Amino acid sequence: MIDLNVRSKRLKIALIGNLNVGKSVIFNFLTRKHQKVANWPGKTVEVARGEFFYLNREIEIVDLPGIYSLSTFSPEEEVTRDFLLKENPDAIINVVDASILERNLYLTLQILEMGIPTVIALNQVDQARKKGIEINRDILENRLGVYVVETVAIYGKGIDDLIKKAIESAEKRKIPNVQRFPEEIEKRILEIENYIKEERYSKRWYAIKLLENDPIIVKIFMDDEELLKKVKRYREEIERIYGENIYHIFSHERYKQVGDILEGVQKFTLPTKAKLTEVLENITVHRYFGYIFLVLSILAIYGIVFFIGSYIASFFDFIFESIGNWYFGSFGHTEFTGLLWDGLVEGGIGAALQIVFSYIFPLFIMLTILEDSGYLPRMAYLMDSFMVKMGVNGKAFLPIMLGFGCNVPACISCKILENKKERLIASFLASLVPCSARTVVILGVVGYFLGIQYALLLYVLDFIIIFIAGKISSLFFKEKTYGMILEIPSFKRPMLKSVIKESWYRVKSFFSVALPVIVAGSFIIALLNIYGILNIINNALEPITVYWLGLPAITGFLLIFGFLRKEMTVIMLAAFLGTTNFASVLTPAQMFVFAFVVMIYVPCVATVAALIKYSGWKAAALISLGEVFMAILLGGILYRIIILI
Repeated sequence: MIDLNVRSKRLKIALIGNLNVGKSVIFNFLTRKHQKVANWPGKTVEVARGEFFYLNREIEIVDLPGIYSLSTFSPEEEVTRDFLLKENPDAIINVVDASILERNLYLTLQILEMGIPTVIALNQVDQARKKGIEINRDILENRLGVYVVETVAIYGKGIDDLIKKAIESAEKRKIPNVQRFPEEIEKRILEIENYIKEERYSKRWYAIKLLENDPIIVKIFMDDEELLKKVKRYREEIERIYGENIYHIFSHERYKQVGDILEGVQKFTLPTKAKLTEVLENITVHRYFGYIFLVLSILAIYGIVFFIGSYIASFFDFIFESIGNWYFGSFGHTEFTGLLWDGLVEGGIGAALQIVFSYIFPLFIMLTILEDSGYLPRMAYLMDSFMVKMGVNGKAFLPIMLGFGCNVPACISCKILENKKERLIASFLASLVPCSARTVVILGVVGYFLGIQYALLLYVLDFIIIFIAGKISSLFFKEKTYGMILEIPSFKRPMLKSVIKESWYRVKSFFSVALPVIVAGSFIIALLNIYGILNIINNALEPITVYWLGLPAITGFLLIFGFLRKEMTVIMLAAFLGTTNFASVLTPAQMFVFAFVVMIYVPCVATVAALIKYSGWKAAALISLGEVFMAILLGGILYRIIILI
């Protein structure tokens, strides 16, 4: 038993598991620290850490990327392997999906081979039972030699017992059972163990990884030439016996071990009829109906956001119009009162509140529902063949969809793609996606004054440009693009509390970064306008804005200042024009072209910073300058087409 009166050393516990098994939910529950929970691969490519106190212990818990094995074939596996080799955790919580144990236990066996104290979180047992799967936890526990705890992470069930067992395993150094290979492999593993001096992890694990020719482990023993010669000889002997590659041999044998372990552990009962979720799962990946569902889903999302946003925007207009009447009625119309109102109150705080609660918050809610329900991977599956034509695979559709919320995480999440070519192309395409800030411009200018059909037309034009840009970009790379292998999780009902919490967290992040910039920028522009400095800038840009794009001269400074935040172009446009009724001072062609240029040209400064960090400054500069050129060139062409029509 754990001594509750003694404070032990600090414990480090790692969360490891396949994708979409609920690791991040458990991490969030234990630490009370925000961690995004996503139903699509690669969300936790970077390690997430949290700390908490439990049973007089100071515990650091680390949420590692979702992986399928401990071989270093992907960036996620490399991150996990690096962590295990460098940080030596006291215990591992291996989270598995109870409804697909066969697939999950392959990774489990590799973890247990390391000899680290491990606890199995048998998660989503409620979903398994709904599918007619009952699991005998006691038999599974005895065969693995580790604690197995049933959990339903989204409700917090079993988490308390899980962390207790993890602490007990760490402090007792509870070692898992050894799963034996066939004799011809086993005797060679034992021979290699006798020559290994490294003892951070199980000697057996090092021996197996050496036989598998794992490059990272081989490098550790690079100085021991005698050992490596013996390993090479044993590897060749095993390959001759089995007639195939050593990695495939171990892979097949581990799956046999999984089959032996699960013998009598699972009891299956066939459901009497198909449930609604099963019907939806089939429809959403159907070769015909799946695409119809996808298009309708996207149209529904933006239709809902537009209609909700227009009502909320009207409400804010009414509120600030009433406040403005009182303000100027009480303090009069002077240069100073005008500066405060236009620069700080209505043009700054008011505009920021209107933008966030009219369009950004509803859009974040819709995207979070897509993520938490498990629909995003289905979108990627359907779009794979289409995305391959642009030089990337279907996984790139996930960052593109994420880009509708914000281009920054969209560009960062391109790390899930396997090679540099695909990451660069995907980053370029993701930066062209209309984020929530650009959506404000599209819906607030075109959708509100010209109609939702013209706002949707802008999205269609953007998708055409993205497709053509992807095709052209792929011509500059020699590497061939292949389709993807992607696990499609079961549908889950999004939890309203989780959806609202996650969406609000994103909004708070926006406020903390954007609100000071919006208020300061609005105030500076109002001040520059008073002293006539803006006219100098706008006049210098007239050849582009007025004569080529057909826009008012005042938009010159807006397009430059919009580099900070795209939605600020709408705020400043209203400040310059002296009204939020753009239809009274701009022609339909000008509103359409203005929104088009803002939608295409260089993303915000935060996106450029993300591109520099993850793609390099050369790629970031090329993408940014290319998008400025595209926006100006295509904007002018579009304006002339509209005039002709």
